[in-house]
Amino acid sequence: LRRGEPIARSRNVNPAEKIAIGRIAAGMIHTGESIVMDGGFTTFQVARHLPEGPLHVVTNSLDVAQAVAGREDIDLFLTGGELHRHTGTFVGNMAQEQLHALNVDKVILGADAISADSGLSTPLSSVAALKRIMVAMGKELIVVADHSKIGGSALYGVVSADKIDTLVTDDRAPADALDALREAGVKVVQTVADSGEGPYDE
Repeated sequence: LRRGEPIARSRNVNPAEKIAIGRIAAGMIHTGESIVMDGGFTTFQVARHLPEGPLHVVTNSLDVAQAVAGREDIDLFLTGGELHRHTGTFVGNMAQEQLHALNVDKVILGADAISADSGLSTPLSSVAALKRIMVAMGKELIVVADHSKIGGSALYGVVSADKIDTLVTDDRAPADALDALREAGVKVVQTVADSGEGPYDE
């Protein structure tokens, strides 16, 4: 985990769950809104399923950018910066500076780990720094993470659990970890990956 999970490998880990999570999270975006998304296969699925615009999308992810670049109803802003080839995302001072002046309605972040005790965390300091700036940009924070990311922690903290508005995950997430997140004030939305059904809140 020191280098972050590459999207090529992430595609092979719980893909059905991530696609379903992405579809549900995309449904939380409304026409006319501005959003920022970071990299990862789950956020890539959010981008693939975004509703009809107009929308404004800000990202540091090549995969997210590619998912929406062909849509005329979406205004795309891709940060510059140092390309972290392992994850396909731009990081570093230049990427951070490009984000500082922006304000968005919603922030959608993937997760390496999320728990009530540690909040949202990641094994990379450069990724953590950029995620923190993204959190500060938005009015609402939505975290998308499959069950393998729930209840764990990584080296660098991004934001405490009480700052997360919504977590979208699947039905295999550990119940005790989800209960603790709810107690911290997080709205938890779960979806069944293979059923084609919509989300359910608890």
